[in-house]
Amino acid sequence: MHKQGRLVAAGYLILGCCVVVASMIGCGPDGSLGTSSRGSGAVAVIDLDAVAKELGRDRQIEEALKQREASLANQLTTMNANYQQQIDEKARAMGAANHPQVTTMKQTASQNLVKAKQQAQDNFEQYKQELVGRFREEVRPVARTVAESRGLTVTVTKNDTVYDFSPGVDITAEVIQRLRQSTSVANRPTDVQATPAYIPR
Repeated sequence: MHKQGRLVAAGYLILGCCVVVASMIGCGPDGSLGTSSRGSGAVAVIDLDAVAKELGRDRQIEEALKQREASLANQLTTMNANYQQQIDEKARAMGAANHPQVTTMKQTASQNLVKAKQQAQDNFEQYKQELVGRFREEVRPVARTVAESRGLTVTVTKNDTVYDFSPGVDITAEVIQRLRQSTSVANRPTDVQATPAYIPR
C-alpha cells in the first residue's frame, strides 16, 4: 500500500505563496489614483504603502491572505488524500500496486492535482488583487478631495518611477488623517464579497 503523500512528487500541495503586502499596494497598473474632473494640471503624490501601514490595513490584508492560503492548502490536502485512498483501494482490488489500471489512476490523479494547485494559485492571486484594489478604491475619493484642495488635479502613487517631488505635493499625511476620522473606512473588513476560496473539482 502506498503511503499518503507519495502520489505527486512535483507540484504537491503547498501553494508557496509569499504574502508580501507593503510593496504591492502602491503599485497599480499605471501608478495613478485618477484625475480630477477639472482637467490636467499639477500632480499630487501619495504613498499608499504608508497609508496602509498607518491604518493597519497592511496587517488586515496580510491576515486575510494567510487565511485564504491555509484554506486552499487544506483543500489540496483533502483532494490528495481522497485520490490516494482511491488508488489504494484499486490496488487491493487488482492485487498489485503496479497493475495497469492502478498506474493509469495514479497518472490521472497526478495530473488533476497539478491542475488543482495551479487553480489554487490563480485563486490566491485574484483574491490578493481584489483586496488591494478595494483598499485603493477606498483611498481614491479622499485622495482626490485632498489633492483638489491644494489645486492639484492628478494623483500618482509614490514608487520607483517617481524620482523626486516637492514636499508640498505629498498628500499622504493629510489623507491618513482624514481616513482615520472616517471609522467606516478605516475599520472596514477586508474579506467581504471576495472570490470564494474554492478549487473546482
